[in-house]
Amino acid sequence: MTSKVFRLTDEVKKKRNPAGLISLLNSQLNFITPNVSDKDIELFFTPEDEEEFIIIESHWTMAHVMFHSEVFTSVSNARKNGWNKPIPAGFTNMTDIGKRNSKSKKKDITLLNFPTMQEGE
Repeated sequence: MTSKVFRLTDEVKKKRNPAGLISLLNSQLNFITPNVSDKDIELFFTPEDEEEFIIIESHWTMAHVMFHSEVFTSVSNARKNGWNKPIPAGFTNMTDIGKRNSKSKKKDITLLNFPTMQEGE
């Protein structure tokens, strides 16, 4: 399996399409934490050629995920619409995310969030 892992740079974050790295036509978006290994990726995701992943940053909430998935035009808009909650730990698959009457394609979002352990845990 060949996969691309994208870390969103400050330059890319400023653009309207932060997933400019990822095709706008792509309705399946994968988000992973930096500590996810290649073995974990093979275990949790379907092996596809050129699979693409966006790295979840430590300060992100679900609002950031919704913004970077282009479901909302801004993080604050996503927060106002109820997505101001932590990213769930473990494997999460959400289907048909987006507006019902929108011209844009609904998204399938997959999250693989392995929180880092703090000392003493």
